[in-house]
Amino acid sequence: MVSQFSLTRENGFKLSCYSWIPETPDKITIIVHGIGEHARRYDHVAEELNKARVAVFSFDLRGHGRSDGKKGHIGSFEAVISDIDAISMKAKDTLGSLPLFIYGHSMGGGITLSKRMFSRNGEAGYIVTSPWLELVNPPSSLLLMLAKALNKISPSTTMPSGLDADLLSSDKKVVESYRNDPLVHDRVSACTGIDGIEYGKALLSGKSRSSTPLFLAHGECDGIVKVEASRKIAGMEEGNVTYLELPGHHELHNEPACFRPLMDGIVNFMKSNVR
Repeated sequence: MVSQFSLTRENGFKLSCYSWIPETPDKITIIVHGIGEHARRYDHVAEELNKARVAVFSFDLRGHGRSDGKKGHIGSFEAVISDIDAISMKAKDTLGSLPLFIYGHSMGGGITLSKRMFSRNGEAGYIVTSPWLELVNPPSSLLLMLAKALNKISPSTTMPSGLDADLLSSDKKVVESYRNDPLVHDRVSACTGIDGIEYGKALLSGKSRSSTPLFLAHGECDGIVKVEASRKIAGMEEGNVTYLELPGHHELHNEPACFRPLMDGIVNFMKSNVR
């Protein structure tokens, strides 16, 4: 069963947060969702992890779901990483010092990889699905130039994200539910878009390394973010990455044929990396 609570951040800014806690948890996972969506789209993921004694915490990103902020404007990747640390502290205050994992999808996956590389905080491991590293259809040179200019003078200015809901899953019910969800939106700010692109480049450059265990999964048929980028990340690491490629679209957790192997892979990864 899900419980809702709020975290107050700087200047009274409120994040809408959620927890799914089984009777006797022995691990904690923080879920970080993608652009335009919200944490409650992961109810079924949290409930599945609960079966493996994993307590799940999540939050609607700034400018998403029921959290404060302009739609599509997360502030920055650094702001979200700070929010992740805040909800991690809340989880530990609630349940004690259990092994803690960060699980990010899409933009949340890019943020999670960035945290792993540049802002680790004692996590037992990281779980990433379909990370935003490189877009299949990147913005035009003109649009990118405009976004960079706006990022300097008006970083919270938003524009359409261009995300095609048909590419999320082969399950038409998932696509229909996404389109009809009143908490889903199609906005992205200049700051958020530029951060996504620049952090993706930094991660793919190979200049930074992390020894913290990583579970990385991607769909072969992803039409939103490039599977080749995930393959590159997996290939750059040395023995500390579990890479799983499945015959699915962008949201592997919403692909009927991929859900079970994905969840089994995640649970096995966590069990093998509990210290």
